[in-house]
Amino acid sequence: MCSQSARVAGRDRRRLAAVVPLSLAVPGVALAVLATTHSVVAACVLLALDGGAAVVLEVAVVTTVQRALPTDLTAVAIGLMNTVVAAAFLAGFVIAPLLVATAGVRGTLVVTGAGLGLAAAVFRLGIRPLESGDSLPNAMRPGHESPRSADDGGIMTGTDTSDLVLTIGKAPG
Repeated sequence: MCSQSARVAGRDRRRLAAVVPLSLAVPGVALAVLATTHSVVAACVLLALDGGAAVVLEVAVVTTVQRALPTDLTAVAIGLMNTVVAAAFLAGFVIAPLLVATAGVRGTLVVTGAGLGLAAAVFRLGIRPLESGDSLPNAMRPGHESPRSADDGGIMTGTDTSDLVLTIGKAPG
């Protein structure tokens, strides 16, 4: 059973390593190309591609988190992910008007596309240590059982999530 869960976890990490950078890069390219187009139809296709990549990204990450982590850490990881996404939206609300004022709409689209491409590259570099599973904290290792009592009602008692947070934010190397 443990070797099967180890195979599933390894496969999930490899899929995540392939899907996430692509799901970040595709909207980046779409937005950069959107800056150069004058066709409404092309703009709609590019925005649909952008939205489709966002859906693929969300599904891939949430599914991988659900399959790779113990049940009691899934909510923590998804909560952390949603917090990062909300912070990115808030940063965008502050930065976008400044970019539009200085670089114009087309320049803002190019900068945003380049930023997504950079995010894809950073994610790809950061996921490499996790692909092998060597740098996973105990809470994320296949077969790890988190300390839970039968009467805690599913509440995380005695579970140390600091390993999870440190691994997600860990720089490569």
